Parts: sequence; C-alpha cells; structure tokens
Amino acid sequence: MHWYQRLIIICLILMIEGVIYLVIQHSTVHEYDFTTSIDKIIPRMPEFVWIYHTLAPVVIFAHVFFMRKKRIFYTAIISFIIALVLLNSCFLLLPSEYPRSTLEPTTMSERLLSWTYSVDAANNTFPSTHIAFAWLVFLNVCRSGFSQNKGVVIGHGVWATLIVTSTLVLKQHNIVDVISGMGLAVLAVWLAQKAYDKLTPNVALASTNYESY
Repeated sequence: MHWYQRLIIICLILMIEGVIYLVIQHSTVHEYDFTTSIDKIIPRMPEFVWIYHTLAPVVIFAHVFFMRKKRIFYTAIISFIIALVLLNSCFLLLPSEYPRSTLEPTTMSERLLSWTYSVDAANNTFPSTHIAFAWLVFLNVCRSGFSQNKGVVIGHGVWATLIVTSTLVLKQHNIVDVISGMGLAVLAVWLAQKAYDKLTPNVALASTNYESY
C-alpha cells in the first residue's frame, strides 16, 4: 500500500469521527458529571493548548510513515474503527459533561483555548477521544516495524503523556475520562489484533516485511 493510500484512509476515519462526534454533541442531553475533587484543584494552563492540537497531525503522520507493514496498518485502522464505535456508544449511553469556568483571553494561548472551547463544547467527555486516539497511536507504534527504534517509541510515549496532561490542565477532561480513554485504547488494539488474525489467519503470519511505497 502506498503512503498516500494510508493518508487517505486515516484522514477519512478522522473526518467521519469528527462529524459523528459533533452530531451527538449537539443532539443529546448531557446528564453525567464525573469530575472528582482532584480535578477541581488542577490548575488551568492555557499554554498546553498547542500540544492539545497536535493530535490530528501526529495521528496522520504516524499512520503514514510508521505503520508500513500491512498487518500493523490494517490492525491500527481496525482499532480506530472499534474505538470509534465504543466512544460514540458511550457518548450516547452515558452523555457526560465537564463544566468549565469562564475564560477571558488575553494571550495567544488563551485565545486559541477560547476558540477551542467554542468549537468543542464541554460534553461528550467520557471517555476522552483525545486520550483514546493518542494512546492508540502509541500502542500501534510499539507494535510496528519501528518498535526497535527507542527514539520513535519514547517520542510517541512522551507525546501521548503530554496529550493526557493537556486534556487535564485545559479542563477539557477529568481523570475518569483520561483513564477510561486509555483503557478503551488498550481494548481496541487487543480486539483489532484478534479480528485481523481471525479474518486473515495465514496473511497475519506472513506479513512481516516492510511494504514499498
């Protein structure tokens, strides 16, 4: 599979999720608040908004350049589809919100955060889509042909951890949202591996070499 085919597929998945996310967000009544006492003492740090918005670029970049093996790419895509189904099921069955305090922007970071708040309302928070997608990338990179490259693995691990931090200090998500998002990612990867191996038992074992562009 060529790099541009991987690019098209992952971009389509992100766009589909974005549309479904917004439709659910504006068509459901949000009844649950999983905020804990710890969440209330975490300070808001607008500077992390720049890290928060690296999600889509890193997701796309990782799938195009670090998931060249057929098995790895397909299981990664299946894991994203499974995550999409699980996330939106939770949004429908457990419509939650994270109440935000007022923000009066004065800096560039605060202006970007204010715009983020206006685009992404304080609901559809459980589990966190940002966390689920970031950890899907990290887990799939760990399974890729680049798993022996410590720099790539550590880099994605640090990035996924910073995404976790950003969701908390930007008051986009609470601790329950974060933990559930990480758990959902682990489950989605496990189910994707099982599904791929069951659907293609022979191909799954044979696909061990990098595909050419």
